Amino acid sequence: MSVSYLNGQNVRQRLKTVFIERFQSWPLDTRLPSARSLAAKYEVAYLTVNDVIKELEREGYVRRVPRRGTFLAARERMVQSDLPNRAVRLSAVVFAYPNYFSYATWIRLRHGEEQAVRRRRALVEFKLNPGTRSYSGLQKLVGSRGDVCGVIVIPIPGTVSRREIALFDSLGVPVVLLAPSDFVALGQRVWSVATDWYRAGYLKAQRLLSAGHRNLAFVQHEPTMSERQNLLLRGMRQAMREAGRLRRDLRILTAGTRPWDDSRVAAYELTLELLRSRKASAAIYESARGVQGALRAADELDRRVPEDLAIISTGLGDDDESYFHPPIDTVDPRADVEMDIAFQCLLHPERHEARRQTVEPVMRVRQSVSRQAPSGPKQSKCRALVGEDHQT
Repeated sequence: MSVSYLNGQNVRQRLKTVFIERFQSWPLDTRLPSARSLAAKYEVAYLTVNDVIKELEREGYVRRVPRRGTFLAARERMVQSDLPNRAVRLSAVVFAYPNYFSYATWIRLRHGEEQAVRRRRALVEFKLNPGTRSYSGLQKLVGSRGDVCGVIVIPIPGTVSRREIALFDSLGVPVVLLAPSDFVALGQRVWSVATDWYRAGYLKAQRLLSAGHRNLAFVQHEPTMSERQNLLLRGMRQAMREAGRLRRDLRILTAGTRPWDDSRVAAYELTLELLRSRKASAAIYESARGVQGALRAADELDRRVPEDLAIISTGLGDDDESYFHPPIDTVDPRADVEMDIAFQCLLHPERHEARRQTVEPVMRVRQSVSRQAPSGPKQSKCRALVGEDHQT
């Protein structure tokens, strides 16, 4: 299949167009054929194909991994939302987040769009590619526009340090991180707005302890290196101390999950380990996505929730967990309040001297913690309905 004469175009440009058209029907992270096989397929020189691939890499269509090959990548890109009055030039708020599906991210994005419309601002989405560990692309975007009045970032877990705070400060506009971070105190224009994860951990452990559970497990199935996990753990240990329990009565199971890994798989494997060891009667999970993996593990081992293992998790805040079987007890973030405070920090920074802003979570009691023996007909094995969630 030669492209050398099609449409009278330059061979390199035509080949690039053909590649992009093909990429649209391929799943992300598809491994591309080698440059030599593509050269043979399209009857063009190897160097021409190699040059086109390099250009596509610079533009973000593909990524090259040494000794592994070339893969189709989602481009870091902005998405301009439609607004009621497009004739008026509005200042923009950039919302940057990791480019994997996350129900928790989608909820915050939805509330961000509502806040933007209410405050007469444009909202620009910026997606951080799988494998990205820096915010240089975000820096280039803000620097190339003259209308950005603020930036909201859901950070990639484990990527915020002094260096990143300095980069955010260099943007010249207020920046809000939707995650806890002590490093924001080092910046001049950076805030942290997040759930009070210490309180969330305390409420989860307290709920299980008050139901009579003595040995708990904290299943860390979301990406590690998260300050959120440290705060959750501190809150749990405080509840354990108040209940007269020892430090060893809280078991910690860690999967070493990395950003963009599937946390359901980690939760599934850790729950299998927990159920086989029988060293805890109750488990604390980090997200509804982790609960999906946990319920699958319990089902495979013919264990029931809450009779054999009580479960509590971080929720989404929109009652999705009521549709699991059994309905899952959760401690829910309040994403609408988080986004309201985030916009206040961006648009009125002088009113928010405290760089760390926390939002009180809400306890939702359902049916996954009770230790009472079931009455009536024997309950069916636990199964999770299909739900939507990812790394919080």
